Amino acid sequence: MATNKQKTLLTLWTVWQYLEAAILIVVGILTAVYASNANYKTFVAVLIAVLIILDGLFRLGLYYTSHFTSSVALLLIGVLEITIGIYVCILNSGIIDMFAEIVTILLLTAGVSLIPDGILKLQRPDRDIFLIVLEFILAAVLIALGITAAITWGTNGDTSIILICVGVFLALMGVGLVVLTSIKLAKGKKLMKGSNIKSTSVTKRD
Repeated sequence: MATNKQKTLLTLWTVWQYLEAAILIVVGILTAVYASNANYKTFVAVLIAVLIILDGLFRLGLYYTSHFTSSVALLLIGVLEITIGIYVCILNSGIIDMFAEIVTILLLTAGVSLIPDGILKLQRPDRDIFLIVLEFILAAVLIALGITAAITWGTNGDTSIILICVGVFLALMGVGLVVLTSIKLAKGKKLMKGSNIKSTSVTKRD
């Protein structure tokens, strides 16, 4: 039977995921629109840093509230996110120019890596065609953004186009997070409902 604690954790997780998705979409759009604004770079860097830190704190909270039964990876990812968030805060807007080339390579690498992953998922008997199609679409978009950023950066070293690509990427991540959260939420509620039904039937037999 689903406990009140499990229901509370599911609710908190859902709220945070949707909030994070909304922030990603808004930040992504603003980043793409104000890519050439130097002052906005500072705002974006700090906002992204805060978002990363909050996500790290949330993961640590889940790990400790589960009485250490969760995967240690959850703890390590949380600590890593907090560390990266603090580092981004310290470097501020300089990190955007500093990692311009890394962002370009990341977009290309992420896009290319999604293709074999999607192909492998097609071989599974429990495959979800909808999610696999979304993965292929995302791969194509990331590769296109990476190529665009690479050409522009290599031509004149302008980071504004990379910021536009990053903005589009963040917005797409937000939309994808909404979709994935909705699917996982539906599955979580279904599992809890099934658990409650089984518990009720056992109680009646007793």
